[in-house]
Amino acid sequence: MGQDDAGGTVDDRHGEHAAALHRLAAMLVAGTDAATALTADALAARPGADRTTLRTEVVRAYLRAAPRRVERAETGTPDGPRDPGDVLRSLPPRARAASALSLVEGASDTEVAETVGVRRAKVVALVPTTPGVDVALTAVADRYALTGAALRDALGNVEVSASPRPATSHRRRRQGLAAAAAVALALAVGYALTSGDVLGTGDAVDEAGVEDAAVADPDGPDLTEAGWELTDEGEPPQGAMGLTLRESVEVDAGGTTDVTLAGQGSGASFAVLWCDMPPAQDANLETPRADVSTADGSSVEIPCAGREDGPPVSRIVALPPSGTAELQLRGDLPPGGGATLGVYAEAPSPINSPLPGGTDAEPPSAADGAVVLDDESADAPAQMGQQRLLQAVEIGADSTLRVWSGGRGTVSVQVDGLAATDDGDLQRYTSATGEVDWSTQRPDLRDGRWWVYAAGSELRVEIPEDARPPAGERREVVVEVVAEAPIDQVQVQVAEASQVEPDTAALDPVADTDAPELILGHRLVGQWDVPQDGQLRELGGLDPADPDEPAPMVLGVAAEGVDTFLPWSNGLVTQGPEVRYQDFAPDLDSALQNMGHGFSQAPEGAGGALSVAAPPAPGQPPATVLVYAPVPYGEFDFAAAQVPPQSWGPDEEPTSEYLFGSTPPETVAVLDEDDTEGRQVSVGLENRPPMIVRVTTSGRGRMQFLVDGTSATPQHPDGWWSSWTDQPVTTDVQLPNLMGGSGSTADQELTVVVEDYEDFTVEVLAP
Repeated sequence: MGQDDAGGTVDDRHGEHAAALHRLAAMLVAGTDAATALTADALAARPGADRTTLRTEVVRAYLRAAPRRVERAETGTPDGPRDPGDVLRSLPPRARAASALSLVEGASDTEVAETVGVRRAKVVALVPTTPGVDVALTAVADRYALTGAALRDALGNVEVSASPRPATSHRRRRQGLAAAAAVALALAVGYALTSGDVLGTGDAVDEAGVEDAAVADPDGPDLTEAGWELTDEGEPPQGAMGLTLRESVEVDAGGTTDVTLAGQGSGASFAVLWCDMPPAQDANLETPRADVSTADGSSVEIPCAGREDGPPVSRIVALPPSGTAELQLRGDLPPGGGATLGVYAEAPSPINSPLPGGTDAEPPSAADGAVVLDDESADAPAQMGQQRLLQAVEIGADSTLRVWSGGRGTVSVQVDGLAATDDGDLQRYTSATGEVDWSTQRPDLRDGRWWVYAAGSELRVEIPEDARPPAGERREVVVEVVAEAPIDQVQVQVAEASQVEPDTAALDPVADTDAPELILGHRLVGQWDVPQDGQLRELGGLDPADPDEPAPMVLGVAAEGVDTFLPWSNGLVTQGPEVRYQDFAPDLDSALQNMGHGFSQAPEGAGGALSVAAPPAPGQPPATVLVYAPVPYGEFDFAAAQVPPQSWGPDEEPTSEYLFGSTPPETVAVLDEDDTEGRQVSVGLENRPPMIVRVTTSGRGRMQFLVDGTSATPQHPDGWWSSWTDQPVTTDVQLPNLMGGSGSTADQELTVVVEDYEDFTVEVLAP
């Protein structure tokens, strides 16, 4: 059995959760090995955590290895409903996770939103309405999930660590473990964690210093190992490098043909051309190519790769996302020769890509006047599964970025929180029109990340416009690199820049605050203004944490106007060697909602000083960080406490969104003070997941909810839920055990244990 740093085996300490976690992971990645890796990592990262916390760990690890975009699930086609299996296969990762959580796990919209990182209102758009998707997900779980001895054996073969490694020690080992976990996940999800510059432009740059997608480069990387070769039947590959074949066209020498473009609204179609090639040694022959005329009047040249011998595919060419284009084959082909054109669209997830190895090549030498970020000069703490570089620099209007990766994986580079590794497709989610310039699109730049498909490849990009200073001026910015590739094989050079040493001294708490003093069983300890520059700073004025005491809650509120829904808009909180992901909500109410769901707890059992890094943002404005200490139930002042934001009064509208969408739920059971005997009441429930309980209370008190004898609220202090106010309020309480997460079809018994409440009602709601 696999041992971890806390002692014992993974299965010994988490047997009650391992099977359910593995089943969820199997639904996400559709593979046994990757599901096992996800499960082992989650159990090791959060020892002793409840199932909801572990479930969140699994989903977020899955999404970290997935394309980072704001997605919308496909629910049908203009011709009618689709098969649920097809719908499931087409779901982007975030939509797949939301569907598994909502349709099978029975998570509420609020839980789904918090777990996958979107607003609650977007959950409905993520989860498809096609009947049978839940059945398809369950079938995937049945196929790949392990239980019992098979699961114990599989987990026993996975090397895990009970907590993230210290940021300043054992760096090489930490990098190896994190990279191995990312690659294991990517293999099973089907992601291509490979290396290379897919456009094959190498060092060829235009006058602005940015690669020109329209210029063929004969010295571009060989993309054969990434899947770009004809099949034995001479057909283009069905999928490679995150692209899916939409049309295959045969073209005769000198011929012209119409091509249907099918980018599926992604921003561009992509084309690859294979030709019968003339003898390479004959300099008098013109190398074959295709000229494509598009409906908008553009002309694009597509270079030829050899059908049999000759040059490999070294560049993928962007075309408009829809409509038709005219293709004409030019150059000297052998007698009777021709060409095969493959037209591709971006797949919801990068799929079907073989994994070439890395390289032993050394990174480029530093250019004069450039600041270099690598694992020796700019290594920074990161949450498990990721690796991070961070450096404050001063840049000018002519500064550019040069990114090199010698290993497979993904690399994202941000400047003051703005994506530099972006070909413009993020405009679909950030601009008023959502329009994307197809001519700038590249299949290796997906939603702010560079997918490296050829070993030792290089990418040159500009500083994002909103971070670049005007001509003649200088500006201090933060360059951040987040990699799911071996960080010791990643280098970023910032041209025309100088290094800046930021002030990372401990921060003093602010004197005035609008945050509530008492809320949700916690007392406000302090508030700090933390610059949004990604740098860790100790929160001054706090007594060192006692590792034997319950961990405090740390809430982050981003500066006004800062987008908190981009995938990299997350901060970090550290205590001792522990590193944890930190949400930064758009406002205080949202942060308090996170606190109510248990998503803001500082690292437990670590002790030592508490430090926080706020996610970088343009101009590095101050974010607000609040620390709340838990107060024992018997000492908490219910009368003085603020009503939690997830509760509402008798004359107010519900603040929670129904788990059941727009359809009002049905009340299947009602319990109140008249039903209790000895302050406890039980009711048998026909299995109709998902279910929630709606609790109306007045006065001081708390409740314990048990489903078939097992606590359904382990995320609350000692398993007891409370309204934490003496005001008459109603609250929707999520009980994961009562929501079909186990996959069981048996009836369930709900037991409510009541302490101190004299006036209460518990409604059990179902669709």
